[in-house]
Amino acid sequence: MATKLAINPDPKHVTPELWGLWLAIKAAEPKARLGGIYAPKTGYHDTRAQNPKGNYSVVSALDRKGPSDKAAALDITFTDAQKGNYATISKYAARLLRSGRDLSDERGNYLREFYGQADADAAVEGWDFQKVCPVTSDATHRWHIHLSILRAYLNNPKAMRAILSIWLGEPVKVWRSKEAALLLKPKIPAQRKPTTSTPPPPKLAPAKLPTTTPEGTAPTAVVIAPVTPAPVTPPPATEPAAGEPALTNASWLDGFMAAVRKVVEIWLPRRPKE
Repeated sequence: MATKLAINPDPKHVTPELWGLWLAIKAAEPKARLGGIYAPKTGYHDTRAQNPKGNYSVVSALDRKGPSDKAAALDITFTDAQKGNYATISKYAARLLRSGRDLSDERGNYLREFYGQADADAAVEGWDFQKVCPVTSDATHRWHIHLSILRAYLNNPKAMRAILSIWLGEPVKVWRSKEAALLLKPKIPAQRKPTTSTPPPPKLAPAKLPTTTPEGTAPTAVVIAPVTPAPVTPPPATEPAAGEPALTNASWLDGFMAAVRKVVEIWLPRRPKE
């Protein structure tokens, strides 16, 4: 049953926003019953397109706006009021009447009118929110509340929240605070942008030596033999000339080292003594 109730039974004539208002009213008051939204008769229960041009529900500037094929009224029935107990219906009708009389309460600006039993007497109460004056209607409104919504706001969620706020008995300041909170949107961080610089090339892994040759055979190991330096052989001894001393291996090596030291002293700077 709850699943069927949540589905708009007449989306051709009823906006999702108006249907959502009814669902919220029903959730707040289990005794409430849907009396009707669309009905093929003159007035706000019918669409603007199907109403006579001079009907009061289509002549105002705000009623000439909004969808032309949607109904703009909601009837809420109370079975206990049908039995003469007005305790439930009068609670909600009194809230609507109090909001209409309070000229500082802007929530009623979305409504054209309401009718209902706001007390325990036999007279039906009501309020015209646009003409700002009390109105009344027939005796059926002793057990059901009628809401007429300006057609320009049939798709307006804020308008439906305002009407629901009145229905729930919220102070207008509470509604204003809630609406202000809805305007505070969280900041969304800026999207990251890719860098325009060229990324460095990826590092290449060192090539692995093949374990097999192209022919499929194991590669031949290359063995490098150590190189042994050839021994330095001193020049052969020669006979000294007449009157010169004979050169021995020791005297030849001493002369060679003296020549090396001479070269070192010429090409390398002498290190200062510490």
